[in-house]
Amino acid sequence: MSISITPTKHLEKVYALPLRTYDEPNSEPDDDPLGGLVDTILSKSTSDINSDRAYQRLIATFQA
Repeated sequence: MSISITPTKHLEKVYALPLRTYDEPNSEPDDDPLGGLVDTILSKSTSDINSDRAYQRLIATFQA
């Protein structure tokens, strides 16, 4: 059974607020779910710069 929910005018306004500042989110998959998982785990423990470096070194080490 499918339920259709129509957003209220209030919810439409609330959704529009961040779009004016941040634009529409881009959530296209990159066809690398394992890489996304590893990158997420690395980013939890350190800054973006360091997690990106660690991820790139990990890829370089195991691609050879």
